[in-house]
Amino acid sequence: MKTLLAILLSFIITEAPVLAIHGGYTLGGVGDTSGTYAGVLVPTGDVFLSDTTGAVTLTTQGSNNLGLFTLNVPTTGVATGNLVIFSAGRTFTGTIEGVPSPTNANGIQGLITATYAFEVYVTNTTIANGVVTETTSAIPVQATALGAFTAQTSTTTATTQSPTGVLLSGTTSLEIDDGLVNDDGSPLITEVASFEIEGFQQTSASNSGSETF
Repeated sequence: MKTLLAILLSFIITEAPVLAIHGGYTLGGVGDTSGTYAGVLVPTGDVFLSDTTGAVTLTTQGSNNLGLFTLNVPTTGVATGNLVIFSAGRTFTGTIEGVPSPTNANGIQGLITATYAFEVYVTNTTIANGVVTETTSAIPVQATALGAFTAQTSTTTATTQSPTGVLLSGTTSLEIDDGLVNDDGSPLITEVASFEIEGFQQTSASNSGSETF
Protein backbone atom coordinates (compact mmCIF):
# COMPACT_ATOMS: atom_id res chain seq x y z
CA MET A 1 0.00 0.00 0.00
CA LYS A 2 2.82 2.40 0.88
CA THR A 3 4.50 1.61 -2.44
CA LEU A 4 1.30 2.33 -4.39
CA LEU A 5 0.78 5.60 -2.51
CA ALA A 6 4.34 6.67 -3.29
CA ILE A 7 3.85 5.95 -7.00
CA LEU A 8 0.61 7.97 -7.16
CA LEU A 9 2.17 10.87 -5.26
CA SER A 10 5.15 10.85 -7.61
CA PHE A 11 2.82 10.99 -10.63
CA ILE A 12 0.90 13.98 -9.25
CA ILE A 13 4.09 15.91 -8.49
CA THR A 14 5.47 15.16 -11.96
CA GLU A 15 2.32 16.25 -13.81
CA ALA A 16 1.61 19.40 -11.77
CA PRO A 17 4.07 21.65 -13.67
CA VAL A 18 2.56 20.51 -16.98
CA LEU A 19 -0.88 21.72 -15.93
CA ALA A 20 0.61 25.01 -14.81
CA ILE A 21 2.28 25.55 -18.19
CA HIS A 22 -0.97 25.02 -20.09
CA GLY A 23 -2.89 27.39 -17.83
CA GLY A 24 -4.99 24.98 -15.79
CA TYR A 25 -8.33 23.42 -16.61
CA THR A 26 -10.93 24.85 -18.91
CA LEU A 27 -14.06 25.30 -16.83
CA GLY A 28 -16.57 25.51 -19.66
CA GLY A 29 -18.62 28.24 -21.32
CA VAL A 30 -19.11 31.60 -19.69
CA GLY A 31 -22.74 32.65 -19.34
CA ASP A 32 -22.05 36.37 -19.79
CA THR A 33 -19.88 37.08 -22.84
CA SER A 34 -19.87 40.88 -22.39
CA GLY A 35 -16.54 42.64 -22.04
CA THR A 36 -13.61 44.01 -24.01
CA TYR A 37 -11.41 41.49 -25.84
CA ALA A 38 -8.16 41.53 -27.83
CA GLY A 39 -6.35 38.80 -29.68
CA VAL A 40 -4.72 37.44 -32.80
CA LEU A 41 -5.80 35.60 -35.95
CA VAL A 42 -3.41 32.67 -36.31
CA PRO A 43 -3.17 31.31 -39.87
CA THR A 44 -4.23 27.70 -40.41
CA GLY A 45 -4.40 27.63 -44.22
CA ASP A 46 -4.02 29.74 -47.33
CA VAL A 47 -5.44 28.56 -50.66
CA PHE A 48 -4.91 30.50 -53.89
CA LEU A 49 -7.39 30.11 -56.75
CA SER A 50 -6.53 30.67 -60.42
CA ASP A 51 -8.69 30.43 -63.51
CA THR A 52 -6.19 31.09 -66.28
CA THR A 53 -6.92 27.89 -68.23
CA GLY A 54 -10.67 27.77 -67.87
CA ALA A 55 -10.55 25.41 -64.88
CA VAL A 56 -10.11 26.50 -61.30
CA THR A 57 -6.78 25.42 -59.85
CA LEU A 58 -6.20 25.23 -56.11
CA THR A 59 -2.72 25.96 -54.78
CA THR A 60 -2.02 25.67 -51.07
CA GLN A 61 1.05 27.54 -49.88
CA GLY A 62 2.71 28.21 -46.56
CA SER A 63 0.94 31.17 -45.03
CA ASN A 64 2.65 34.23 -43.60
CA ASN A 65 -0.70 35.75 -42.71
CA LEU A 66 -1.36 37.21 -39.26
CA GLY A 67 -4.18 39.31 -37.82
CA LEU A 68 -4.72 41.47 -34.74
CA PHE A 69 -8.13 42.51 -33.42
CA THR A 70 -10.10 44.15 -30.65
CA LEU A 71 -13.74 43.38 -29.89
CA ASN A 72 -16.22 45.10 -27.61
CA VAL A 73 -19.13 42.88 -26.56
CA PRO A 74 -21.89 44.93 -24.88
CA THR A 75 -24.52 43.57 -22.54
CA THR A 76 -27.12 44.47 -25.20
CA GLY A 77 -26.74 45.20 -28.89
CA VAL A 78 -24.14 44.28 -31.47
CA ALA A 79 -20.51 43.43 -30.74
CA THR A 80 -18.09 45.61 -32.72
CA GLY A 81 -14.34 45.82 -33.12
CA ASN A 82 -11.42 46.68 -35.38
CA LEU A 83 -8.78 44.48 -36.95
CA VAL A 84 -5.70 44.52 -39.14
CA ILE A 85 -4.50 41.56 -41.23
CA PHE A 86 -1.02 41.25 -42.75
CA SER A 87 -1.02 39.02 -45.82
CA ALA A 88 1.70 38.60 -48.46
CA GLY A 89 2.90 42.20 -48.20
CA ARG A 90 -0.63 43.59 -48.02
CA THR A 91 -2.21 45.28 -45.01
CA PHE A 92 -5.98 44.81 -44.73
CA THR A 93 -7.83 46.97 -42.22
CA GLY A 94 -11.46 46.61 -41.27
CA THR A 95 -14.09 45.77 -38.71
CA ILE A 96 -15.66 42.89 -36.80
CA GLU A 97 -19.40 42.86 -36.19
CA GLY A 98 -21.18 40.08 -34.37
CA VAL A 99 -24.11 39.02 -32.25
CA PRO A 100 -23.34 37.40 -28.87
CA SER A 101 -25.52 34.62 -27.51
CA PRO A 102 -26.96 35.68 -24.13
CA THR A 103 -26.13 32.32 -22.55
CA ASN A 104 -23.01 31.64 -24.67
CA ALA A 105 -24.79 28.56 -26.05
CA ASN A 106 -23.78 29.67 -29.55
CA GLY A 107 -20.96 32.00 -28.48
CA ILE A 108 -20.43 35.01 -30.74
CA GLN A 109 -21.25 34.84 -34.45
CA GLY A 110 -20.62 37.57 -36.98
CA LEU A 111 -18.78 38.97 -39.97
CA ILE A 112 -15.26 40.20 -40.69
CA THR A 113 -14.77 42.82 -43.40
CA ALA A 114 -11.38 44.28 -44.31
CA THR A 115 -10.01 46.16 -47.32
CA TYR A 116 -6.64 46.90 -48.89
CA ALA A 117 -6.31 49.88 -51.24
CA PHE A 118 -3.64 50.01 -53.94
CA GLU A 119 -3.05 51.42 -57.43
CA VAL A 120 -2.56 49.74 -60.80
CA TYR A 121 -0.54 51.70 -63.36
CA VAL A 122 -1.72 51.58 -66.96
CA THR A 123 0.17 52.85 -69.99
CA ASN A 124 -1.89 54.71 -72.61
CA THR A 125 -0.56 55.09 -76.14
CA THR A 126 -1.85 57.77 -78.52
CA ILE A 127 -0.80 58.62 -82.07
CA ALA A 128 -1.30 62.14 -83.41
CA ASN A 129 0.23 63.44 -86.66
CA GLY A 130 2.54 60.46 -86.74
CA VAL A 131 3.82 61.15 -83.23
CA VAL A 132 3.48 58.36 -80.68
CA THR A 133 2.85 59.52 -77.14
CA GLU A 134 2.77 57.29 -74.09
CA THR A 135 1.31 58.36 -70.78
CA THR A 136 0.92 56.47 -67.52
CA SER A 137 -2.12 56.74 -65.31
CA ALA A 138 -2.86 55.25 -61.89
CA ILE A 139 -6.12 53.41 -61.36
CA PRO A 140 -7.24 52.99 -57.72
CA VAL A 141 -8.18 49.41 -56.79
CA GLN A 142 -9.53 47.99 -53.53
CA ALA A 143 -9.11 44.36 -52.52
CA THR A 144 -11.55 42.94 -49.96
CA ALA A 145 -11.32 40.17 -47.36
CA LEU A 146 -14.73 39.00 -46.19
CA GLY A 147 -15.92 36.07 -44.11
CA ALA A 148 -17.96 34.80 -41.19
CA PHE A 149 -16.58 33.88 -37.79
CA THR A 150 -17.71 31.99 -34.71
CA ALA A 151 -16.11 32.20 -31.28
CA GLN A 152 -16.82 31.13 -27.72
CA THR A 153 -15.55 32.18 -24.32
CA SER A 154 -14.20 29.94 -21.60
CA THR A 155 -12.76 30.46 -18.15
CA THR A 156 -9.27 29.46 -17.09
CA THR A 157 -7.28 29.38 -13.88
CA ALA A 158 -4.31 31.05 -15.59
CA THR A 159 -4.66 34.76 -14.85
CA THR A 160 -1.42 35.34 -16.76
CA GLN A 161 -3.32 34.66 -19.99
CA SER A 162 -6.17 37.04 -19.17
CA PRO A 163 -6.64 39.67 -16.45
CA THR A 164 -10.17 38.35 -15.89
CA GLY A 165 -9.48 34.68 -16.57
CA VAL A 166 -11.74 34.63 -19.66
CA LEU A 167 -10.41 33.44 -23.01
CA LEU A 168 -11.91 33.76 -26.51
CA SER A 169 -11.42 31.10 -29.19
CA GLY A 170 -12.92 30.44 -32.58
CA THR A 171 -12.36 30.13 -36.33
CA THR A 172 -12.86 32.16 -39.48
CA SER A 173 -12.29 31.72 -43.21
CA LEU A 174 -11.87 34.87 -45.31
CA GLU A 175 -12.48 35.08 -49.06
CA ILE A 176 -10.12 37.59 -50.66
CA ASP A 177 -10.54 39.31 -54.02
CA ASP A 178 -8.04 41.58 -55.74
CA GLY A 179 -10.59 44.17 -56.78
CA LEU A 180 -11.62 42.20 -59.85
CA VAL A 181 -15.16 41.08 -60.70
CA ASN A 182 -16.75 38.30 -62.72
CA ASP A 183 -18.91 38.92 -65.78
CA ASP A 184 -21.99 39.03 -63.56
CA GLY A 185 -20.44 41.70 -61.33
CA SER A 186 -19.71 39.42 -58.38
CA PRO A 187 -16.25 39.59 -56.76
CA LEU A 188 -13.62 37.32 -58.30
CA ILE A 189 -12.28 35.36 -55.33
CA THR A 190 -8.56 34.67 -55.72
CA GLU A 191 -7.62 33.48 -52.23
CA VAL A 192 -9.17 31.83 -49.18
CA ALA A 193 -7.31 32.43 -45.92
CA SER A 194 -8.26 30.46 -42.78
CA PHE A 195 -7.48 31.49 -39.21
CA GLU A 196 -7.92 30.39 -35.62
CA ILE A 197 -9.14 33.12 -33.29
CA GLU A 198 -7.12 33.32 -30.06
CA GLY A 199 -8.04 36.14 -27.71
CA PHE A 200 -8.48 37.10 -24.08
CA GLN A 201 -10.74 39.39 -22.12
CA GLN A 202 -8.94 42.57 -21.13
CA THR A 203 -11.75 43.78 -18.91
CA SER A 204 -15.28 42.67 -18.09
CA ALA A 205 -16.52 46.23 -18.71
CA SER A 206 -17.98 47.08 -22.12
CA ASN A 207 -19.43 50.05 -23.92
CA SER A 208 -23.04 50.37 -25.06
CA GLY A 209 -23.90 48.44 -28.20
CA SER A 210 -24.89 49.81 -31.58
CA GLU A 211 -27.18 48.35 -34.24
CA THR A 212 -25.72 50.49 -37.04
CA PHE A 213 -23.78 48.45 -39.60
